[in-house]
Amino acid sequence: MQDLRERLARWAGYEPVVHARTPDKLQALRGLLAELGSPERGLRVVHIAGTNGKGMTAAMVDRLLSDAGATVARYSSPHVLDLSERFLLGGRPLPAAALARAGHRVLDLADRYAAGARLAYFDVLTAIALLAYAEAAPDWVVLETGIGGRADATNVTPKALAIITRIGWDHMPVLGNTLEAIAGEKLGIARPGVPLVVAAQPPALAGWLTEQARTLGVPLIWSSTHALRREGASAPGLDACRVSVAQHGTAIGELCLPAPWGTRARLESAATALTAVGQLLGTADSAAQLHRARLSLTTPVPGRLDLRRAVGLAGRAGVLWPLAVLDGGHNADALAALGEQLTAWGLDSYTLIFGSRADKLVAQAQPPLARLFRGATRIVTLPPQGPRVPDAQTLAIWVRTFLADQGIPVPVQACASAEQALAAAAADGPSTLVVAGSFWMLGPVMARLGDARGAPLTL
Repeated sequence: MQDLRERLARWAGYEPVVHARTPDKLQALRGLLAELGSPERGLRVVHIAGTNGKGMTAAMVDRLLSDAGATVARYSSPHVLDLSERFLLGGRPLPAAALARAGHRVLDLADRYAAGARLAYFDVLTAIALLAYAEAAPDWVVLETGIGGRADATNVTPKALAIITRIGWDHMPVLGNTLEAIAGEKLGIARPGVPLVVAAQPPALAGWLTEQARTLGVPLIWSSTHALRREGASAPGLDACRVSVAQHGTAIGELCLPAPWGTRARLESAATALTAVGQLLGTADSAAQLHRARLSLTTPVPGRLDLRRAVGLAGRAGVLWPLAVLDGGHNADALAALGEQLTAWGLDSYTLIFGSRADKLVAQAQPPLARLFRGATRIVTLPPQGPRVPDAQTLAIWVRTFLADQGIPVPVQACASAEQALAAAAADGPSTLVVAGSFWMLGPVMARLGDARGAPLTL
């Protein structure tokens, strides 16, 4: 596996900046797959695009199909701690030997192409996933797009069902500067006659998507066929929550769940996943629907509005933070959801470790950033790894300037490594820790966090 990681690392360096793509850019990937025997043709695919909620929805669909007795492969991005997280089979990372076998076979062919010009890094990863899954022959493959949809590498596959999660402002230089332009790229995964499940959308998009689907001959099913609503949410806190479940306007029952499972993002993703699985497997009776709803809402999705208790450092026993919230949401809607959830949990005073790529600090993200920063007693800045990132001092200067412009008197400390950032955060003594921003920052921090015994946090 180490040899494969090194070969993939070279490919990752070929394209340090994401460029806009048109569907003709997929021809090289199609040619590569043809040389591999067209592994994508035999797969039964559930394809997911959207701005926010893709990873959570994909994980829920995976779990629901698995619970029904199916074998499920899932391809998602980005990873939090390790590349193997992207390639799942039966809810676990693909066996190393199978991943290495598919990876080297793909790279042996891909290296003949003009590196970085015809095949992108994500194209290569997608080819590896499709080849490995064709060999494993699961009942279902859940594919999550990288960016967009129309020209995304995952869009070379046939599909049994498509899903579009909530659409918002992100990747504008690549996808467009209007919500309709962004939605048009996501809608590119749809196919005539193939059911398309769509999550709740901004009002401006709902009618537009309906009309576009009708024009394309795509059967559109809104996720509102399943309604999940948190009850008694007026008082913030971390107590158990009650969630009412309804289908087609008819109440089915109520679930009592620990508070972390009742976030708005989870409720929305669960409604989408339940609608999708209902299309694939058929409508279940009330008891089975409640079972599906509970399973979807309690699906672990690390690093996405991820609330942990009694958190310390890996390898060192003891609690440094009674509560920690870990979230890799880096765009406007995701940051707003984080701020909303912190308020719902009654967490209005915390130490914040924050890191973002430079191209994410856009105007649309600044109001939710201001809300997030106002709740902090101290902000520790930590640049993400990889391209398009500011250095430690540049990120800290941007945050200090933004705070001054907003009139938010919060001290800022610049750090260049996860170890430094956690040491700085621990200096505040027992408090709530919030780690927010890019997954490329969150991963190194999570890798160094542990439970009260010092055991690493589980994914």
